[in-house]
Amino acid sequence: MGQLHGKQADALKNLPSLSALYAPKSLAFIGPQGVGKTHLAMAYGCQCCQLGLKAYFLKTTELNQRLTDTRKYGRESSTINGLVKPSCLIIDEVGRCVFDKENTRMFFDIIDRNTTKRDQTR
Repeated sequence: MGQLHGKQADALKNLPSLSALYAPKSLAFIGPQGVGKTHLAMAYGCQCCQLGLKAYFLKTTELNQRLTDTRKYGRESSTINGLVKPSCLIIDEVGRCVFDKENTRMFFDIIDRNTTKRDQTR
């Protein structure tokens, strides 16, 4: 991994403070395969847990299957509410899975509700 400068370096240095968790925004680690995005996300989730916050980690393929099954059994609302409940929801490998139209809608609903929830608790 190349040397980070400016805002990128500051953002990585500030990760342990969990400041993004308390801000009304989502945090995304973007980069090529093998640079440590999953490792950073897991460390972030562990830090949340050590501070007594609930964190939930799942791969996008798992989320896609869960949303598909949820629709099959008519449990969209309870599944979405359950995924919004943790203080920190980590969704790994977002670029490696293709959602159908309805799962895409549900995915963005989860992200939107999570962001709105954090905004209301500030």
